Amino acid sequence: MNRRQFLTVLGAAGAVGSSSLFPSAARANGDGVAKHLIIVFASGGWDTTYLFDPKPDSPLVDTPSGDWRLFGNSGLWVSDSRPNVSQFLDAYGSVTSVVNSINVPSVAHASCTHRMLTGSRDASRPDVAAIIGHELGSDTPMPYLDIGGNARPGVLGSDMGYMGDNNQLRGLLLEAEAPTPPRGTDWHRYFATDDEYDRVEAYVQSRAARAAGRGDLGENARRLESFQSGLRRSHQLRDFESFFSNVGRGRTFEDQARVGVEALQAGVSRTLFLSLDGDFDTHTDNAEQNELFDSVFGSLLALFDKLATTPGHTAANMLDETIVLLASEMGRTPLLNGQQGKDHWPITSCMVMGAGIRGNQVVGGTDEGLGALNTDLDTGETVDTGGVVLQPEHIHSALLELLGIDPEPWFPGAPALRGLHA
Repeated sequence: MNRRQFLTVLGAAGAVGSSSLFPSAARANGDGVAKHLIIVFASGGWDTTYLFDPKPDSPLVDTPSGDWRLFGNSGLWVSDSRPNVSQFLDAYGSVTSVVNSINVPSVAHASCTHRMLTGSRDASRPDVAAIIGHELGSDTPMPYLDIGGNARPGVLGSDMGYMGDNNQLRGLLLEAEAPTPPRGTDWHRYFATDDEYDRVEAYVQSRAARAAGRGDLGENARRLESFQSGLRRSHQLRDFESFFSNVGRGRTFEDQARVGVEALQAGVSRTLFLSLDGDFDTHTDNAEQNELFDSVFGSLLALFDKLATTPGHTAANMLDETIVLLASEMGRTPLLNGQQGKDHWPITSCMVMGAGIRGNQVVGGTDEGLGALNTDLDTGETVDTGGVVLQPEHIHSALLELLGIDPEPWFPGAPALRGLHA
């Protein structure tokens, strides 16, 4: 049995053993269903009134300068000083939904980030891209690829790979990237042979078999399976040497987008985490939001143009197979503070774009003081009676459904925001 056959057998064994460790979700990811998710994260907490949730006539909100642009049955706030926003909406508004009035019940960066990405306060919970990678990426060596550096894999850490601040993953995989030994030392970079890898795998498998009955359930089983899974995936990555040889070491968002889309197209990963340049935490001089929003949408244009020009697996291009979630961890207060900045606010907005998304629409809404209104999950419209205050998990459940995954095992009691579905 060669290494590839051995890994196939181990992979099948791992798939059987995983059913009792993680939620089991029905999948139907065939043609016509989105196959990839990209999270694009803007750190700091943006002022939603600069685009998503304009309040030009409210005496309770300090608003920027700009104009109302009709977007579906609602409006967005645009300005000539933010040309990239209008360019993006012109090019890709037809596959874009804006979601307002999302409640992340905290005003602390770390907790809001975790809640926005995972839909939970539990530190062990994986983010939505980790879940989708786990469910759909068993045929890839790295189901979830974190290029931006702020992903939350939780208990699914063995499914995720981190590219590193300077793409160190490339250096770990390519023998040509081995560092030069310091002068006066005789150490060298060691690359195991296939036979040596097989021996390590066989040893781990035999130890797992001897532990039967003592590590079948709970945290012990998760750790054992994660270790085995991580070994299997590290071996599989060696088959993608040509991809990593061309990755490069750039760290701009455009570099992240290029590498990430090519990873999805090459079958290295199913989901991505990308981080935008800039910091929206404008406690002083809130007018900086203007330039930040223009930068965000310039980056989005680069990402979507890359998706639109990269051939898909079953569709004409990767854009027709991919959903993009653009999010920040929180919003900002309605009124300016004494330093002409705005502080943290627990109601925020996001954008959901791409395959299977109902475009040219604004979902949810807030009152004249930026308080969350109830939303009908089926239509996405605000309602006076019934509905719910939107939580991140309602959006995550909708994303799982759009990717052919039953969300109930992962987000029990959190029905999907089906107003996003085309």
